[in-house]
Amino acid sequence: MFNKKDILTSLVAGEIAGWFIIFIIKNPYIAEFKKIEAMEQLAWIFPIVLPFIFLVGIFVARILTKIAKVFYQIIKFCEVGILNTLIDFGVLNLLVWITGITSGLSIAILNAFSFLVAITNSYFWNKWWTFEKKEKATGKEFSHFLIISTVGIGINTSIVYLGTTFIAPIAGVSSGAWINIIKVIATTLSMVWNFLGYKLLVFKDKQWLERIQNGYSSCFSQNLVKNNTNTNIKLISIVIPHYNEENNLQKGVLKEINNYLKAQKFPWEVIIVDDESTDNSFNLAKEFIERHPKFKLTKIKHGGKAIALNAGIKEAKGNVILITDMDQSTPLKEMGKSLPYFEQDFDIVIGSRRIKRKGFSLFRKLASSIFRITRKALVLRQIDDTQCGFKAFKTECIKFLFPKLESVKTVKKVRGWHVTAFDVELLFMAKQLGYKIKEIPVEWSDRDESTTKNRRFTRESIDMAKQIVNVRLQWLSGKYRRIKKQLFKEV
Repeated sequence: MFNKKDILTSLVAGEIAGWFIIFIIKNPYIAEFKKIEAMEQLAWIFPIVLPFIFLVGIFVARILTKIAKVFYQIIKFCEVGILNTLIDFGVLNLLVWITGITSGLSIAILNAFSFLVAITNSYFWNKWWTFEKKEKATGKEFSHFLIISTVGIGINTSIVYLGTTFIAPIAGVSSGAWINIIKVIATTLSMVWNFLGYKLLVFKDKQWLERIQNGYSSCFSQNLVKNNTNTNIKLISIVIPHYNEENNLQKGVLKEINNYLKAQKFPWEVIIVDDESTDNSFNLAKEFIERHPKFKLTKIKHGGKAIALNAGIKEAKGNVILITDMDQSTPLKEMGKSLPYFEQDFDIVIGSRRIKRKGFSLFRKLASSIFRITRKALVLRQIDDTQCGFKAFKTECIKFLFPKLESVKTVKKVRGWHVTAFDVELLFMAKQLGYKIKEIPVEWSDRDESTTKNRRFTRESIDMAKQIVNVRLQWLSGKYRRIKKQLFKEV
């Protein structure tokens, strides 16, 4: 872990950081530095002193590894963070020094450039030193880095622009000093965003991903298995929520589902729950079901996807229940990947679309990445994709959990397409209660051809963000501890 490479790298990082401090101190627009007579002479000390400070940091990291190995990576990340921050500040101050610009849209452009230089430097230092990723940089990895960094630039630049343009310097500080005060705030917030993005999305730990693929054991797993020793699949219930699916039905998704299931050896049933569709969906589904007795159609009062699924789950008779979307963006054949894990005593098997979302617009890909990072920061860090509509459950598991969801318990009057982030609470609750979860990659491409759902992605994103925060608040209130006690009594 501790080697000559780290010693040399820390010295180089400190040296570079020291020279960029000089650009900050030499900025003639920071009047406060001019008042300190020895400041310009002291500036030249930093390229000498900082390399040794960085080196001391590495030696401290070596000592702290006796407590936890992660401290070594954390301190290297901090040193790279200091370097990148000083590069960011240094480049900005150098540009201010050269151009004389201290506010307005022009300072936002200069700030964006300085930040871009810093985060590009950050990518290579974090990849090859902090996280020690020896693999060659790939376009996919760098594209993820750019998405996270672009949002970081937006956060950083917006704060600098707003803070320097609409807020006058306070306490009599100079315009140059005020830029740097605002820059500290902007950098702090953007670094938090970038750290979460780099750690959770760009520089993923392969061992961490393997833990995802191997499932999550828990304190209650053995008890749950004892009460469900017969894991042979007797009947699979497939529950499909149905709202304004006219175009999808016309392209033959039900025929596709039926053709796949007819070829399987296991017994099955399909339960379609119509969420009071406003187009011709219900009639089309009814026509199909009249010719296919293993398909059932139920109509409920409009309440949204979670309410529709709950109605279908109540009717399901199988010992495994699969929920999937009508558009078949994840084709039903992917079920073949899920079922073997129930023989390995997993309680829940969920599909993962991974990062690539075929058919997604750039806006939806960006929104999806922001949602995933925000959600991981709050709950379910180990699960990569909570929102894939393809999930399978042991029946006793989902029938115990689903009625306890806030989206089901708190029935609200809704209009139009209503999804919510019920998946997040469902999986979070399952994890808290000790159910074993397996996440598997599945085929996925956006095949939803409906034009009558009137989806509003911005509104959906805001609502889902609120619900994720609410899950954490429910956890703090003790809701899931109370449910765990109930489960323990039943077990």
